Amino acid sequence: MASTENVNTNRLLFFDNVRYLIVFMVVAFHTSLSYCNLTPWWWAVDSNKSKILDNMVLINDIYMMPVMFFVAGFFTLASLQKKGSIDFLKGKFRRLGIPWILGVLFIGPILTYIQHYTRYLSDNLSPMGYGSFWSQYIQTAFEFPLGAYSRSAGQFSQHQFWFLSQLLFFFMIFCAVYELVRKFAGNTMHQKDSTPPTNSSIFLSLSVFWCAVFVGHFILSEFFTDSQYITVFHLLQFRPFLFYTTLCYFVFGVFVFSKGWFTYGLNMGKMSIWVPVSIVLSIIYINYILNLLTDPSPGQGFLLFHTFIRSFLGLSLLVVITTFTSIFMNKPVGINNKLSDSSFNIYIIHSMFVVPLVLLLLPWSAPVLIKFGIVTIVSIALSFGVSNYLMKPYPRLSVAVLITLFVLMVLGINPS
Repeated sequence: MASTENVNTNRLLFFDNVRYLIVFMVVAFHTSLSYCNLTPWWWAVDSNKSKILDNMVLINDIYMMPVMFFVAGFFTLASLQKKGSIDFLKGKFRRLGIPWILGVLFIGPILTYIQHYTRYLSDNLSPMGYGSFWSQYIQTAFEFPLGAYSRSAGQFSQHQFWFLSQLLFFFMIFCAVYELVRKFAGNTMHQKDSTPPTNSSIFLSLSVFWCAVFVGHFILSEFFTDSQYITVFHLLQFRPFLFYTTLCYFVFGVFVFSKGWFTYGLNMGKMSIWVPVSIVLSIIYINYILNLLTDPSPGQGFLLFHTFIRSFLGLSLLVVITTFTSIFMNKPVGINNKLSDSSFNIYIIHSMFVVPLVLLLLPWSAPVLIKFGIVTIVSIALSFGVSNYLMKPYPRLSVAVLITLFVLMVLGINPS
């Protein structure tokens, strides 16, 4: 039998592939928002829509970010134990905090300005110059609101960078809990469970986890809608449902690591069971969620059913994704390694390619799914190229290029 150390090394390779696959889905998700009927407020929208992409948006919204938080949680405890809380948080502030600051200051405003510029032109109005727009936009960030948040045009938004601030917040909270446990309970969090998991113990853990998500969602449905946003001084911007879900998945990732799952050759479940379950749940969800979107006051029974299906579908897709990658993508492959190494950067910059490409293809009368595919693939390719040949080898130069782009836009875009 292979040693635990060797098994660990081999079994963790697939998590790197989960990262970039989910990031690819995020790029596809953001592209689909330009071609679906559900998001007329998006940065750039095409007049031609696709019901297929409507369904894709509904399903992807359930699992993408929760899976990313699950993976982050899985690796948190080992990194924290190795580095200690101070060094751990220092590293996370460098890794997440700096990109967050640069993103909300220099990338996010570009996306909002594109929305402002195109909407004003379509209404035969004169848009603001970028410098004036950016100044007003950033000023709204320093209003430090607390509570319900309306994503109105021109108002400060973290855009896709909410993931960085929320993950950093989770890391901070977890470090605080970790230190409290160490202080009052000794080194119990350092003691990784050496008992191999069984299929029954995994099933029981999945059941408890699903119940936690399901009950939490149902309670939240009494106070919030799924699309409602909350802001905490603009340092955090989140949908309460998604915030709670990602917190559960993050904690579950920590739990799965502590129990040694995946290190003994056991997956969360069997593909022969969970793939059909996911398909059936997806069909049910797609057919019933549209009723919820059009009903201003759904009944308690409908909300209960919706919450049941949504939480169960999220769990089943987590099982399918982790099981599939652990079986079929658990070997070192050069292209996988490169894509995984660039996945974070692709997430950071992909929207700077998605939105212009959508606008570029607006005059083209090709089928919507063709345009969707082109924008998604080209955006991933360009983001990977920028990451691999600029951001990774020359991080300081990358920042200089971003700031230079900002200056050029301030000087060059002044319609008035």
